[in-house]
Amino acid sequence: MFEIVGNEALVSRLEKAARAGSLSHFYIIGGPEGSGRRTLATQLAAAMECTASDVPCLKCAQCRKVLGNIHPDVTVISSDKQTIGVEPVRRMRTDAYIRPNEGKRRIFIIPEAETLTVQAQNVMLKLLEEPPGTASFMLLTDNPGALLQTVRSRAVELSMNRLTGQQVLNYLLKLFPEKREQAQRAADSCGGLIGKALELMEDSGENTAAEDKAREIIKHIKNRDRLAVAAMFTSFERASRGDFEALLTALLEQFAAQAPKDSRFIQQADTIGRAIEYFRANVSTAHICGYLSAAITQLL
Repeated sequence: MFEIVGNEALVSRLEKAARAGSLSHFYIIGGPEGSGRRTLATQLAAAMECTASDVPCLKCAQCRKVLGNIHPDVTVISSDKQTIGVEPVRRMRTDAYIRPNEGKRRIFIIPEAETLTVQAQNVMLKLLEEPPGTASFMLLTDNPGALLQTVRSRAVELSMNRLTGQQVLNYLLKLFPEKREQAQRAADSCGGLIGKALELMEDSGENTAAEDKAREIIKHIKNRDRLAVAAMFTSFERASRGDFEALLTALLEQFAAQAPKDSRFIQQADTIGRAIEYFRANVSTAHICGYLSAAITQLL
């Protein structure tokens, strides 16, 4: 059984085709980024390689390899350039005629198919006109209209739709049952896109960690523990820029909240504000930590 959130009619149709052994050799999967295109493509590949009677079982050795991105017969075509040109498609065409290593088919997935150049699509078209019997292809895109009509006409097009807020919330609560408030905020803000919702959940976890560290710094400031404050900022010198930005934001918010109760935090909030300006000017994290350590301990 496919494990796809929402899109029930689409999933039902694919399950019937999988059970009947009539999955297409060429799919175009459309939908906004974060709608589950890659998840569907991966599970379709698993269905094509599955050795169970009820496909995809998502449990047999073949399925597990596909889901773990380690199946030797499933290839993802990408490029480190802005477009996917002719050469990757030519290599795919050559590989498509090689017999599978251990699975039933050789499967090729292109996650950002809208970046295929016209020339690359024309090379692919020749392959699709006379496809080898043991090869399948999936093009994933947020804009099927960017593909040549001659390519689209040879594919079965699938469209991943946005979900309702309740569908997203139910899914998130299965993964994060202890984080109902964050899940609700993510479901309300993701626009019906599971991928976006999961990113928001990850961000909320980072923000929570940053808020905890900010509260610990405030505790040391209130205790006038200069050594502990300095040690805290030293420990942040090698933080990623994303984590460090979250910390600075949390510090600014919490210093501002403390200012009405303790005048020291007015000046300290100004110090954090300047640190954020330095951060945005690409000053190194280590230099900013040194500045904060000196400036804040001086105010204690």
